[in-house]
Amino acid sequence: MRLGRKLSVVVIVILIFLGAILATDPRFVSHSELARNPLLSAFLYGPTIVFAVIAVVKFRNGRIWVAAAFAVGLMCTGLFHQFVAGATYGSPGYVFPVAHVVAPVVSLVAYLVSFLGGWTVMMATQKIRRAKSQKG
Repeated sequence: MRLGRKLSVVVIVILIFLGAILATDPRFVSHSELARNPLLSAFLYGPTIVFAVIAVVKFRNGRIWVAAAFAVGLMCTGLFHQFVAGATYGSPGYVFPVAHVVAPVVSLVAYLVSFLGGWTVMMATQKIRRAKSQKG
């Protein structure tokens, strides 16, 4: 692996860990509540699990941009969870009752936008590479 690719993988892993920490903040939903109610866990983190599986499968096939897009989507999800937890003083279920309903939708939108952005960047770079190779 080239140095740039290795550095990219390290940055992606750091972003994924940071996003996971932000997204699983106990001020948003306590860990005991998630353990008692697995359906709530599946509902809240369903989009994250689906896109994580897609990212792992595509990364194993050599597509690093998918893992980068997942990391960006996870960071956006984590930042939304932090925003809700901060705006509701750690009680999103009481102060902002629809926060748990909106969270999976926001996560889904974040992942779709980040994957679309990653795909667009990848297509643009491939087009530039093809144009350069045809020129020279």
